[in-house]
Amino acid sequence: MSLGLNYGLGPGLDIVDRGETLCSVAMLSEETTVFENLHDHPCDLINPFLVKQLYLGFYAGHALRTAAGYPIGVLCIIGHEPRTFSEAESELLARLATVVMACSTCACTCCNSPPGTSCCGRPSTPAPKAW
Repeated sequence: MSLGLNYGLGPGLDIVDRGETLCSVAMLSEETTVFENLHDHPCDLINPFLVKQLYLGFYAGHALRTAAGYPIGVLCIIGHEPRTFSEAESELLARLATVVMACSTCACTCCNSPPGTSCCGRPSTPAPKAW
C-alpha cells in the first residue's frame, strides 16, 4: 500500500510505501512518537534510506485513531535540523490529532447525513439559492 506524504516533498518522494516511513512507527504507539536527532540516532525499525534522502533531522508524530481505536494515519512534524520536543509540545500534538479526528468524523457524518438533517449537533442550513 502506498500513501501520499506531507505537502511540499519533491517528485518521487510524495508517495512511498508506508512501511518505509516514520509514520508507520508512530502508528504503533498510543503516545506521541519523537525522534529528536535522526542524524545521530536513526530509527532502527525502518529502512533509513528515506530518512537520509529527505535529510530528516527531526520527527514527531501522533497517530490519528478512529473512535474504535484503529490507526488511520498520523499527524506529524518534520524538520531537517535536530531539535528538542518538550512534553508540552507533545501534549499539544496529541490534542491537535484529536481535533483532526473530531473534524474528520464530523465531516464524514455530515457528508452521509440526509439533506435537511442536523450535522455534528448543529441544525442544517438550507442550501443557497442558485441565481
